[in-house]
Amino acid sequence: MQHRIRLSYSLRLWPIAAVALLCAAPVWLGVARADNGDVARGRALAQENCARCHVIDRSGSAGWTNAPSFASIAARPTTTMQSLEAVITKPHMKMVNLPQSPADARAIAAFIMSFRQ
Repeated sequence: MQHRIRLSYSLRLWPIAAVALLCAAPVWLGVARADNGDVARGRALAQENCARCHVIDRSGSAGWTNAPSFASIAARPTTTMQSLEAVITKPHMKMVNLPQSPADARAIAAFIMSFRQ
């Protein structure tokens, strides 16, 4: 009888665990890898808007300022997609370009975060 109760209890919890896993999967996948389309688009946007000041490639040359490289920004433990999007959507420091749209900021953030992989 005790074995039957444990099995019944386990069967009731399984759907809850499955739903929780499915809900969390997009978050895990987003952290693990950025969408390749966003990364490619983000690289193009960064080349157009950010490369004057930031080093946007691992082996690129420095811009005219002492702005941090994208690789060093990505390496910071506090850097997240959300923190990057917040900075990119508003002009920052000596940024000469107009603020980016949320979609463009997300693409540039995905490109920056791709340096973690």
